[in-house]
Amino acid sequence: MVGSPEAVVGVVKHVLNVGYEYPDTSLLVEACPGLRVVVEEYPGLRPALNPSMWESLVKAVINQQIPTRLALRITSRLVECLGERVAVGGKALYDFPSPEAVLGAGVERLRGLGLSRRKAEYVISVAEAIVKQGYDLEGVGELPPQEAVEELRKFRGVGPWTAKLAYMAYTGNLNLLLPEDLSVSRGLRLAQCREELLGKVTDYAGLISYLAATLYEHTPRRKGADT
Repeated sequence: MVGSPEAVVGVVKHVLNVGYEYPDTSLLVEACPGLRVVVEEYPGLRPALNPSMWESLVKAVINQQIPTRLALRITSRLVECLGERVAVGGKALYDFPSPEAVLGAGVERLRGLGLSRRKAEYVISVAEAIVKQGYDLEGVGELPPQEAVEELRKFRGVGPWTAKLAYMAYTGNLNLLLPEDLSVSRGLRLAQCREELLGKVTDYAGLISYLAATLYEHTPRRKGADT
């Protein structure tokens, strides 16, 4: 990431999601009583964002149907091997790989970094659309949520879950519920969400999804309880 100090600060603020206006948590707890433990233990908890739709969509594809820790390891290898390296204070930092770098790497090299063949092909197809066809992926982030989701789903391998996650993780627009996510759906059950009240907090559906997933991931589970 190269730019003026002001531009860099702007990107950092975006990634940390500092501009998100947190709702009255009593509204969230009224709709989902089980979320009280999360909002009280982690006040102001919100998801971090990605600085570009490209990065967000690639990460969402990598995260498909695998544990978060594994997805993070694969993403780290991708960034370190294909991203631009910058030395700051003697420490190596890496920018997320550009579409050109990913397209140049090809499917087999992406597989060597841990992506499945299908995921590698999905990511390559997105990079190809941007580099060779001039597709404005960043512009998708400016569309209304449902339009953006439908647009992203035109890409091979991008279903509702991937499209919603990519959109919210880039724009910070957290008004899409993510019941397709296993951790979210189980967290919503643990949170004892009241369907008749969820309609009153639709603007915070994405935040509820994030908090529900956090609740599920931090709830001790008996061995075999989810099978």
